[in-house]
Amino acid sequence: MEKKATRRDFYMEIKKSPGRFFSILFIVALGVAFFSGIRASEPDMRITGDAYFDASDLMDIKAFSTYGVTEEDVKAFADLSGVEKAEGAYSADFLYNLGEEQQVIHIMGIQKEMNRFTLTKGKIPERVGECLADDEAGYKIGDVILLESGTEDAVTDTLKTDTLEVVGLGNSPCYLSYGRGSTTIGTGSIDAFLIVPEETFDMDVFSEVYVQVKGAKERLSFTDEYEDKIEKVLERAEPLADDRGIIRKEEIVEEANEKLEDAKAELAEGKANAEKELSDAKNKIDDAEKQLKDARKEIKDTNVVEIAELMIGRKVEKLVDDGVPDTRSIDESQIAVSLRNYKVDMPGETVRGIDLDIRKGEILGIGGLAGQGKLGIPNGIIGLYKATGEVKIHGETLNLDKLGDALDHKVAFVSEDRRGVGLLLDESIEQNIIFSAMQTNGK
Repeated sequence: MEKKATRRDFYMEIKKSPGRFFSILFIVALGVAFFSGIRASEPDMRITGDAYFDASDLMDIKAFSTYGVTEEDVKAFADLSGVEKAEGAYSADFLYNLGEEQQVIHIMGIQKEMNRFTLTKGKIPERVGECLADDEAGYKIGDVILLESGTEDAVTDTLKTDTLEVVGLGNSPCYLSYGRGSTTIGTGSIDAFLIVPEETFDMDVFSEVYVQVKGAKERLSFTDEYEDKIEKVLERAEPLADDRGIIRKEEIVEEANEKLEDAKAELAEGKANAEKELSDAKNKIDDAEKQLKDARKEIKDTNVVEIAELMIGRKVEKLVDDGVPDTRSIDESQIAVSLRNYKVDMPGETVRGIDLDIRKGEILGIGGLAGQGKLGIPNGIIGLYKATGEVKIHGETLNLDKLGDALDHKVAFVSEDRRGVGLLLDESIEQNIIFSAMQTNGK
């Protein structure tokens, strides 16, 4: 009786609102059909994915270390029970400013045995500075990517160049979805990947090691059989990774200690060399002081004439006896050159006002340290540098503001820089000869 009443109520509800009933019916039917389709296509999807993974030689296990992965580490994983093969690889994350947007890019080295990428356009990168770009990231062939490290380290600490040109587009079996993984720089999420030749990396060790498990290719991916196969190797790989990490840390510490000892030895050697150089310098100073003391003694025992003979290298006729005042009268007509309040503005050889008379027949030598003005005196007279004061030649006053007035008074000048001052270096030899002849003939 109750069943009949329930059935009657059910039919009455359908009759009252047939639209709602059929809507619910169709929604349920659609869900069942969709679920049935997924369940029916699941084996085909797994088989297709597994075939792609096998064709690309996709790794089964990835291991990495902040200490880096050495060749010995790769060999240790390759020798692990249940492992088909192991391969070291390079990778690193960098920043790239695309207009006002900053992207994080994961750069991978081309591997020889695993994780083979698919080229969809362009060519495979072959040289340092070339790259294959993620074909889902919107890059075009010919784009130039300038990388930034995102840290205090320079890009060139990891790569041989910070500039990459896109020569091809493609995809990698390491990325099956639109997500590209996480990182410790930038926004924390990777936006795209680039693939470069291995030689682009400038690293002493690998950044990770990829492992393929024996018999894993015969198992269908995403199945319990495949997962169990991988899990058995993982149970052996994890302790090995811990052990290799400890060994690698000890190697780094040992390398650092060796460098420290080398630096200490270099410092000790440098200190010893410095002490020896200081000792040698002190000995030289002592010798110089002794020579100076001896020279002063010799000078004290030497008269002016002997000093002059040593300077010019020949015998000098002594005109005035030492200690006897010079009582000769000075005839103004015998003065060939007269300087009064003479000043010369010559860089490094400034003359700040001198009075000087040179008699006919005299040879006057002016000595002194560099920069004391001895070169400025003749350079000002001949007109090479600005001079003031009074200069007379045989009683006639020179016009110091007129270039060539000294030559008109038959004053000759032989510079110590005969090449720079005595020649017209920008002119030919012929022009130099002609110019000298014209000066000689007053033309």
